[in-house]
Amino acid sequence: MQNIQIKEGYRKEIDGLRALAVIAVIINHLNKDFLPSGYLGVDIFFVISGYVITSSLKKTKSKNVKEFLISFYSRRIKRLFPALIIFIILTSLIVCFFISTPDAYLSTAKRSLLGLSNITLYRGSWDYFAEAIELNPFAHTWSLGVEEQFYFLYPILIWVTGFGRKTKNGERNLSFLILFLTVCSLVSFIFFYSYDKSAAYYLMPFRFWEMAVGGLIFLNYSKNYFSANIYNYFFSNYWNLFFANGMGIDSYFINSLFICFTYPFFES
Repeated sequence: MQNIQIKEGYRKEIDGLRALAVIAVIINHLNKDFLPSGYLGVDIFFVISGYVITSSLKKTKSKNVKEFLISFYSRRIKRLFPALIIFIILTSLIVCFFISTPDAYLSTAKRSLLGLSNITLYRGSWDYFAEAIELNPFAHTWSLGVEEQFYFLYPILIWVTGFGRKTKNGERNLSFLILFLTVCSLVSFIFFYSYDKSAAYYLMPFRFWEMAVGGLIFLNYSKNYFSANIYNYFFSNYWNLFFANGMGIDSYFINSLFICFTYPFFES
């Protein structure tokens, strides 16, 4: 099997997968019967986020942890908050105009600015797949809350392991730490999904494994720390032959999609 090299810079296939994920989620919201698993577009986004953030942090050059964290968080704020603030303000005005008792919705809106809307929805016992939540225009900000909480933790792990400091064993240390945390998160997700689906759905610790998988994909195919020859051989020589190569999508993205699309089978 040929070695797979990570390409630096702009990745057109990432934007392609993002577009597919958005389309899947939109179709699912418009007609759940037509694409019942379309909500998994969010899971795809989580994996992509982990990959992109790891790639971005690898390129970051900082003299100390303070500079490293400020550089990362300032970029995140500039990227996420302008559009979020505009959306929150405009949507809140519309909600107040058309809904006589908007307090529950506005509470979600305010906490989304702090990256806590996922916790608010969980504590309010909002079922994301119930019809009632479709009336909450801020419900979809839960995924942004999960990502922001992940962003709070992940750069610290990047620095502590030496990856952010470009130490000799930094990538290896990060790879094994993230692998350990991924296993813990996935096992916790599977366990809690049977007892508290809302916690498994909304809370970051149970979603950590999806974003971490994206980071592991980047690290694995950078240095090949983990052996997956049989698995990758199957996807590279069969699945990619008929689908992925024709769309310009590398096998590690197909692997991430495979992991995400096992999600609904936990319910059976």
